[in-house]
Parts: sequence; structure tokens; C-alpha cells
Amino acid sequence: MKIGILGAGKVGGALGRAWAKHGHEVMFSSRDPQSERMQDLVTSAGETAQAGTVQETVAFGDLIVIAIPWGGALEDAMSQIDDWSGKIVMDTTNRFGSGGSPGKEIKAMVGVPTVKAFNTIGFEQMENPVFDNTTMTVCGDDDAKTAIAPLVADLGFDMVDAGSIDNAHLLEAMAQLWVYLMRSGDGHKIAWQLLKA
Repeated sequence: MKIGILGAGKVGGALGRAWAKHGHEVMFSSRDPQSERMQDLVTSAGETAQAGTVQETVAFGDLIVIAIPWGGALEDAMSQIDDWSGKIVMDTTNRFGSGGSPGKEIKAMVGVPTVKAFNTIGFEQMENPVFDNTTMTVCGDDDAKTAIAPLVADLGFDMVDAGSIDNAHLLEAMAQLWVYLMRSGDGHKIAWQLLKA
């Protein structure tokens, strides 16, 4: 799959490197795609990775992963794209303490099939998970969930369907709890697992 990643920080970098190592074509977005930092990221991801501008990244990807923290940078990146048609969007963001659901807001911005995923676990476990059978809870449009299911499996997660994008606030609350537990002494090596009798 061709994956465009808006954001080349910890989450975007980890996901991009991991998917590139599974043979997917990845483009990371940057204000300066030729910078030393971006070229180091591309090199670490391997031969199926490259860097581009926001516009180039969205044009490149069939799946667009939004991994930019909320604030000016995210709004600036989103404002550069007038047409999202033909794309599937994955929102990985969290925005604590400010009300509203980022997942639902991004869905409204892009107007295309959207899924919320990879927001409930630390970036360290996205690229090099230390768990077996870890749950990745996902919500969004059915065709978007179908499209990303192989990508979730590639990284070693069991995908749990949490319904429509209207349930994004539930995943965002899981992320808040994950952060609380992490900061309470459990550290980053914690994850969710859904057990079934």
C-alpha cells in the first residue's frame, strides 16, 4: 500500500519505519523534505521510503496517516489540502483537556472514509512491540477499517472493531488512561488486550 504520513515525529516515524519494513511504500511529510533529519528518517526506514511536502505526501498516498500534534502545525498542514477525494484517512492524534473529539473533527475536515487507530499505545510499541496478541482498538468507516486491517496485522496487533467514528472519544479516553498509567509508574511497556471467553 502507498502510505502518506503527515508528521515525521515519534508516532509518524515509528509507523512509517515499521510499515516500510513490511514492504509498503511510505512518504513522510515535512516543511523541508531534504533536511538532514528527514533524510536520516528515510534512510532508517529503508528503500521503500521517501520524504515530500504535505501536498506531495497527500498526492502520493492511498492511505493518509495524520500524526501531527494538535496545534498550529496540524491546522496549517490540513489547510494546504483542498481535495481529499479518493483517500482513506487514519487519525492517530490525541488532544487532552480541550473538549471535543479529534477523530470526529478530522473526519469533518476531510470528508472521506476515516478511521481512528494507533492512538492508545506508546510509539515505542508500534515499531518494536514487546507483547504478544496486543489489542489495537479501531473505529471509523467500514471501508477504512477494512483497508487498514492488514496494516494493523503487519505490526502484530489484533484489531478490535469499536464501531463508527462517533466512538472516537472512547479511544481518546483510553489514551488518557494509558498516559495516566504510564506516568504512574508503569512506564511505556504497557498495552491493551481484549480477552474473550
